[in-house]
Amino acid sequence: MITKPTVIKIQDYSTPAGKLNVIETGKEISFIINRVYWIRDVDETASRGAHAHKELWQCFIATSGSFEINLNKDDQNFHFEMTPESGALIVPPGYWRDLNNFSKNAVCVVLASNTYVESDYIRNLDDFNAWNQSSKSVQSVSYLDFKRSYQEIGNELVIASQKVLSSGHYIMGNELEKFEANFAQYCKANYCLGVSNGLEALEIVLNAWGVKAGDEVIVAANSFVATALAVSNVGATPVFVDNDPRTYNINPELIEKAITKKTKAIALTHLYGQMADMEAIVNIAKKHSLKILEDSAQAHGALYNGKTCGFYGDAATFSFYPTKNLGAYGDAGAIVTNDKDLAQTCSYIRNYGSKKKYHHDYLGTNSRLDEIQAAFLNVKLPLLDSWNQKRKELSRIYFKELGEIDELVLPYVAQRCEPVWHVFVVRVLNNRRADLMRFLDKYRIGYNIHYPIPIHEQLCYHHLNYAPTDFPIAHEQATQLLSLPLDAHHRDEEIEFVARHVRKFFE
Repeated sequence: MITKPTVIKIQDYSTPAGKLNVIETGKEISFIINRVYWIRDVDETASRGAHAHKELWQCFIATSGSFEINLNKDDQNFHFEMTPESGALIVPPGYWRDLNNFSKNAVCVVLASNTYVESDYIRNLDDFNAWNQSSKSVQSVSYLDFKRSYQEIGNELVIASQKVLSSGHYIMGNELEKFEANFAQYCKANYCLGVSNGLEALEIVLNAWGVKAGDEVIVAANSFVATALAVSNVGATPVFVDNDPRTYNINPELIEKAITKKTKAIALTHLYGQMADMEAIVNIAKKHSLKILEDSAQAHGALYNGKTCGFYGDAATFSFYPTKNLGAYGDAGAIVTNDKDLAQTCSYIRNYGSKKKYHHDYLGTNSRLDEIQAAFLNVKLPLLDSWNQKRKELSRIYFKELGEIDELVLPYVAQRCEPVWHVFVVRVLNNRRADLMRFLDKYRIGYNIHYPIPIHEQLCYHHLNYAPTDFPIAHEQATQLLSLPLDAHHRDEEIEFVARHVRKFFE
């Protein structure tokens, strides 16, 4: 993505009738064009501009004559001489600009990312310098900011949506086929099926395995409720197991005690971006002839022994809810597996149980990943690894800055695991979480709790007659866990700001 003033080449085609010059949005121009205007008949001694924009992108093109553009920001000065042969100049927001030395026949065409909004202008140089300094200093940190990711790839998303809309094919089309192939390759799996959301992905797999009323499926007590809901929604009973006190994932040492003759599968969750102890779980599953379903909604790209989600289990499911490492712009999900028969059965179940149109062999459902969401995911998937790497780099700031605080337990990374830091979860000891949250509120720092109520304590599962202390680790840690801001679009300075204030609280 362009971050400073950049001259781009204009395609030049000569024809018998004259020349044709072309610039393509989505290739040369990295923003969406919402306004076009011309500057012409400017006196040679006059200047234009003398302002800056907070959010507006512009592309300057000399269609005839010549003029000059001077830009500056942070003591960096840029000078460009614009002619029809010089190319087009892309100017990001946040630069003070001045246009001058117009020739008599000069015409400047300006392509702008937004319509005219006076509040976007900064017309005084001192005001600009003050705004520029304040924009660099951190005064607050949101937990998430979806607008930032859109600013990075908004143009590509609009082009992708236009492609789908103009195709006339909105369900199970080329974009879905492309995403399924690409995501299967990313996960190093043989098959991928796009579905409506992560919950239905779990349900479809359990249905395909024939899990039903009277069966039991082992799940973690500390997780989002979706894993257990999927078990309940197919008529089976979720059997909870406490979490590992260090990784927060399901504790393999406790799984075997929960297995009965009714147990059909283990539906584990790779929590907070780190995979569970898959070798131990696989050994247990093989011993008892159980299926393994990996709920990977928080682990896009995570590795265990260098292997991705779905390698060890019989199937892995993903959510592409907007907050995920790979998020859509609405609900979306996927099933990944190496089992051909399972993939085929799941493909029927997601589409009304139909092998052939109007022929329904299974009690299926309508759970198909929308073509437009698939198109958005195709834009974002190539960026996932770089975004995960950024999350990893930001996590190191927390480890460096918060590692000496006795009342704060930082995340534990297990051997053989390479997490993707879906969230950065700390444990606040000595009943100080509420006080820390109030302190963060004071300094406008976002946070979240994943999760305040363990699943076995949720009202919808009271009928299973679990006591809160049946799973003491999950019960205790639900009062301690706190998620600090960490997203691929946070800046280093913002994470340092958070860490500095967390240290200040404990000091």
